[in-house]
Amino acid sequence: MTKPDMQQSRTTGESVPSRTMALVSSPLEKHLKTYAMTAAAAGVGLLSPALPAHAQVVYSPANIKITDGDLFLDFNCGPRVNFWIADRLEFSTYGVVRELAVNGGINASVIEDSHGPAALPQGSVVGSSRTFTNVHQNERVMAEAYQFAYSGTGVSGNWANVKQAYLGLKFDIQGQIHYGWAEFSVNASVRNLLVDATLLGYAYEVTPNQSLKTGQKSGAGGNAAIPGALVPQPGTLQSLARGAPNQGSCPDFEPHGAGRHRRPKTP
Repeated sequence: MTKPDMQQSRTTGESVPSRTMALVSSPLEKHLKTYAMTAAAAGVGLLSPALPAHAQVVYSPANIKITDGDLFLDFNCGPRVNFWIADRLEFSTYGVVRELAVNGGINASVIEDSHGPAALPQGSVVGSSRTFTNVHQNERVMAEAYQFAYSGTGVSGNWANVKQAYLGLKFDIQGQIHYGWAEFSVNASVRNLLVDATLLGYAYEVTPNQSLKTGQKSGAGGNAAIPGALVPQPGTLQSLARGAPNQGSCPDFEPHGAGRHRRPKTP
């Protein structure tokens, strides 16, 4: 057995094994140099703490059909669901109705008008200047198709047969308020009592209490933009160096009767 080389400790005077310098492979060394240069360009060092992203909108495209089931929507891919959209058939002694309704966690809220959840056009502000209604254990009907014995048949709700509009959202992440939007198209028909919706995309503002506009997919929301500030794109090395969040990818549709019976965890 080969004995290790010894050297004298400067503090104790005792003989201790000397340390052998390990060589880093060329590909790894090149990768580390690239990371260091990118991190430096982003304004941080390898050993610096991650800096929070400022006024950054994180957008996720989608194309998820909602028919006879529940869509669970989690904006930051965390452990808890922020909102869920339910499409279901309801029976009563008066008749039958197909509903599309929005529910959510304890601090989950939506922008409403006198007819229910508002179908907002592109460019609408979603922030503290708007009036929100809490949807925790207080589901709000977006659209419905009904057949009643006394009042006849029809469709109703702000979202009935809307081709493209936005739901303004307010929710909680780790005790802080965030604003976002979800884009839907909805088809409501008395024939076969259909209320089919499609989630087309969603986004939220990373900075707490910072407003954004419906349809906004990047950059700063409201009036908190920093002149000349460049926000790294999600998933890039710059975003990793600055601690920026990854792009969300957590909507989950569960058809009724699927057997999973996933119920959302509320904060």
